[in-house]
Amino acid sequence: INPRFIHLPFQVALNQDYPGNSFNISTMMEEWENQSGYPLLNVIKASDDEIIVVQERFSNDSASINPWWIPINYATALDPDFTKTTADFWLEGSWATIIRNTTAIRKWNAGDWFILNTQSNFYYRVNYDDSLWTAIVNQLNAPGVGYSQIHNRNRAQLISDSFYLAQADIISYKIPFSIM
Repeated sequence: INPRFIHLPFQVALNQDYPGNSFNISTMMEEWENQSGYPLLNVIKASDDEIIVVQERFSNDSASINPWWIPINYATALDPDFTKTTADFWLEGSWATIIRNTTAIRKWNAGDWFILNTQSNFYYRVNYDDSLWTAIVNQLNAPGVGYSQIHNRNRAQLISDSFYLAQADIISYKIPFSIM
């Protein structure tokens, strides 16, 4: 079967959700269909005004890979809107992108938490740098109902991602246990 025909209904839906964009679903899906593993997005706070998102493959297989097309959305402490679950932007087959606070859809302050993948709608794991993990853990453990600022699906995602990352020896088990 020609993949173009399989992807056609998805292309129609993509065009409806993102009018004016010329995304080609066959190009986007090629890496998802033809390589093992799945993306791990590393979120790095480069400065108070810049967040860098770098993708790598999360898999035991060491075969060479190409970068995925990855939909990105996020919430911040300053704008904790977890209701928008469509992509704010795409990592369009590139290894990294920079989100600048000056042009970002959702702003943040120094020391704020920043969470990718609102309501865990997309298929990737997320690892944060130490400062962002700390901010997330502090919010989840804040007195009262501080944890409720972060959507329950994202709280589950944070637990799942952090345990997988600790098991892979990427982060310390201190992080998932602090989240729990």
